[in-house]
Amino acid sequence: RGGGGDGEVEREERNGERREQPVEDGGERTAVARLRELTDGFTPAADACNTHRAMLAGFARLETDLHEHVHKENNVLFPRAWALQAPAAV
Repeated sequence: RGGGGDGEVEREERNGERREQPVEDGGERTAVARLRELTDGFTPAADACNTHRAMLAGFARLETDLHEHVHKENNVLFPRAWALQAPAAV
């Protein structure tokens, strides 16, 4: 598995079936996890201003959106693409 450059793909062949998918470096998930850690689970302090609260709420939405995006790629998009590449059954 490679780095995570633009346009880089991972190639795999299993049971005579070739699969390709973009290689992601995982940096986004690591960064969001670090934000969660640094902000005590995106929890504002009792005396936090509205701007700070909005920022933390935005981080929480970002985390949710990122998880949904990865899920859709792994469980919807890639399987559909692989099915299109699979030889037709006779």
